[in-house]
Amino acid sequence: MKTRNALPLMLAALIAAGGCASITKGTTDTINVEVDGCGEKTECTATNKKGTWIFDAPGPVTVKKSDDALALRCVDGDEYVTRTVAPNNSGMVWGNAVFGGVIGAAVDANTDAHWEYPETVTINRQNCPED
Repeated sequence: MKTRNALPLMLAALIAAGGCASITKGTTDTINVEVDGCGEKTECTATNKKGTWIFDAPGPVTVKKSDDALALRCVDGDEYVTRTVAPNNSGMVWGNAVFGGVIGAAVDANTDAHWEYPETVTINRQNCPED
């Protein structure tokens, strides 16, 4: 009799864990940063409240998810070009409400895993170095 009751509980626990964005989506996003206006790569930084990441664009950058906007700053000749990207709530937040309940929502709120940045962001450069 105990075995029969344990199976539905185990299935419910697996479904609840599956609704958690921390488990299914992870706590990082990789963003492809494209550069419009100059052909060569440029050094950039991506910053939110979870950290700062240095990378070359065009190219990818992997950042920690956050409810904070992501500030991109790239070298543009002797100046800098900046762009701010706001995160969006992923659909996983609703999965937590249905399957994960309070525990899943609390885990995602702590890790910010339910936030997503866009897959691609374009930086517009105008001060290209002279050849």
